[in-house]
Amino acid sequence: MPEVYHLIVNPAAGHGKAPEFVQNHVVPLLHHLGIAFELHETKGVRDAGRIGAEILTTTSFPVKVVIAGGDGTAHEMIEGVLKAERDKKDQALGRWELVILPLGTANALFSSLFPQPPEPPSEPSSLVSYLSDTGPDVLYQLSSLLASLKSTTPARRLPITLTSLESPISPPTEPIQSHIVLSTALHAAILSDSEALRSSYPGLERFKIAADQNLGVFFKADVRLIPPHSGKIKQYDPSVGNWVDPFTFGEDTLSGPFAYFLSTTTTPRLEPSFVISPLLATLPPNPSDPPTMDIIVLRPLRDPAVRSALASRGDEAASETWKSRIRQVMGWAYKGGGHVDLTYPAHRGETEVKGGGEVVVETFRCGGFEWVPTDAEHEPSHIVCADGSLHTIERNGKATVQVMDPGHDNSDDGFWVWA
Repeated sequence: MPEVYHLIVNPAAGHGKAPEFVQNHVVPLLHHLGIAFELHETKGVRDAGRIGAEILTTTSFPVKVVIAGGDGTAHEMIEGVLKAERDKKDQALGRWELVILPLGTANALFSSLFPQPPEPPSEPSSLVSYLSDTGPDVLYQLSSLLASLKSTTPARRLPITLTSLESPISPPTEPIQSHIVLSTALHAAILSDSEALRSSYPGLERFKIAADQNLGVFFKADVRLIPPHSGKIKQYDPSVGNWVDPFTFGEDTLSGPFAYFLSTTTTPRLEPSFVISPLLATLPPNPSDPPTMDIIVLRPLRDPAVRSALASRGDEAASETWKSRIRQVMGWAYKGGGHVDLTYPAHRGETEVKGGGEVVVETFRCGGFEWVPTDAEHEPSHIVCADGSLHTIERNGKATVQVMDPGHDNSDDGFWVWA
């Protein structure tokens, strides 16, 4: 069958420019190349999921899908496809090749796949003349589409994380999928509180307010790390600049409290300059190995200054001491991801880069984790964020998070992205 591109256009994404961009740049390009396409425009929240489910049951594979929106549009589409595949027991998932156009409010996946280049991306030789008058900004936004048209390098697998919320009195939830970030603690709390502030502070200021409200919070939970489908849990050691066997905990359990806990499979950066998980780029997973996630962890009671403040002056002093520390650590994430190399001072003072003290940020590469809140009354410890959508763990419950196993018999099934 002739190749068909499915264009999923979200007119509500970002500043509402997706339909215009697609009509002005994508449609003429595909017409020029004689490539067939079907145009799907979303009509509301989660409609990208409905469209994805329809494509699943009406097309042959592999299928190419152009996402004209942001991370949220891609999330909805993948979620809809996986739910339809689960509901239809005899339906194979098939191979989905995604083209990402960064036209949303959040474009973390695209920013990671295509860090802003000093020069425009190269276009296929057949398009040099056609694109000669196209500006560098538009060419940059077309990077993923141009990669799919060149096909000189294969598409990259897009690992999908599945989260199940469990409690003693309820059956596990249907898996919650994410492809950008799965977080708890500070990152999830900021998003939760920022929603509560939206009516009073509709702009980006609400995120700063929410961050200030939560920087000193200790999130009460224990975590069990899960190995990859075949392999071992690894931890980054800044003293050697590489992955080693875990060295900051015993067995596979991390005892709380936590301040920061964020996992990602694909995106070193959540913003163009905020490189929260740099090792995905500098020490990337082997594409032939089972999929893994990188987890960024901050546990405040590992900080000698916080422990001293807690012992001598109590909880409030420990919280204030930690606020100063975490601001400093997060600042290094804006310096190329240097926070993963920070170590605590031997006595007092500032953190050091690859010093002789204990690591500040615990960075793990594994197959998943269980997050088990240890204080039923502390609601912020029960919040889970999956690609920006918020979920709550029930009392005495837990969240089990694992990278989806592509399987050995259908290793080509799943989601791939052109980069």
